[in-house]
Amino acid sequence: METLLGLISMTAESMAARAVDDPACIPAILDGLSSPTSLKLRCAKALNLISASRPELLYPRFDFFAGLLSSPHRILKWNAIFILANLAVTDPGHKFTAIFRTYYSHLADGDLITAANIAAASGKIAAARPDLRKAVTQELLKVDAIPLPTDECREIARGKALEAFMCYPAELRSSRPLRGFIERCLASRRPATRKKAEKALKKLDSSRPARS
Repeated sequence: METLLGLISMTAESMAARAVDDPACIPAILDGLSSPTSLKLRCAKALNLISASRPELLYPRFDFFAGLLSSPHRILKWNAIFILANLAVTDPGHKFTAIFRTYYSHLADGDLITAANIAAASGKIAAARPDLRKAVTQELLKVDAIPLPTDECREIARGKALEAFMCYPAELRSSRPLRGFIERCLASRRPATRKKAEKALKKLDSSRPARS
């Protein structure tokens, strides 16, 4: 079993690879989240990588990661957002469903990175969980109203939401609120957001069934 001391010189990628080969290393990586900044960051990234490639290895600790959503350490919260999205893909206990409202309540934290990370993670959640797609869409449409520091921050968050919507366009073609959101984004002052809106609208229209 790997110890925390043995992780000090390892990169996040090396930690993740080690844990995939030997899951007994995972507790040491979790311990690293309480370490000084450098090791904390590497351990958080390693857990994110593990959750993306082998979510079943971290699923037994779902509740632990859910608890990090309220962590005062924003880097832990931000990584937990992505980790929980990855765990939602392999969720036999429907644990993500139980924390759905809590997860999306953090859109309104007033922090751009938190909101952008949730929006970015939502594409994976909606693509993997048809049962949650309508609810995810409703939450993402709130980016027009959530508190954010500046107008530029809002445009960035809107762009992340557009990226998420493009992960499941066929499910959205009948959503008039979504089309309205995309059309509003076509007038964004941020060029990157405008381009994403153009791409989203094309993808939404291309997902419509052909008329016979």
